[in-house]
Amino acid sequence: MGRISKFIFALILGIAATLATGQIQSSQSDFVCFSTAGSCQATMWYGFPVAWRTLVSYTYPLGCTGPLKRDCILQPYRLPPRYDLFTFLLDTLFYATFSYGLVLFARLSYRQLFARLPYGLQGRGGNGGGKAS
Repeated sequence: MGRISKFIFALILGIAATLATGQIQSSQSDFVCFSTAGSCQATMWYGFPVAWRTLVSYTYPLGCTGPLKRDCILQPYRLPPRYDLFTFLLDTLFYATFSYGLVLFARLSYRQLFARLPYGLQGRGGNGGGKAS
């Protein structure tokens, strides 16, 4: 495997890992209520180690009942997710570097393993020295 193909393989693994971790909530969500309007806002960040996807949702009262108007029916409203391209690229770079290191480590381990084998098994993929059928 050439150096460029190793890099492309690591980059693909990095993008896949970044997209997979975009489903993981990376920090505590903020929950803020506005007393004058009676509405609340919740913000959640997703992505690990750097958050690159943000979800914001609101709740606002539809109508309040009861003697003190404290029993309110809340209507949730979620905004479309926001994506930060710069932090997405940072996450991808982190996972691509990690993947490239794993590819190099696996390559070195493979070479060291076959360097210790008897001469008849070297370079033949460990098939006992015979011809592959």
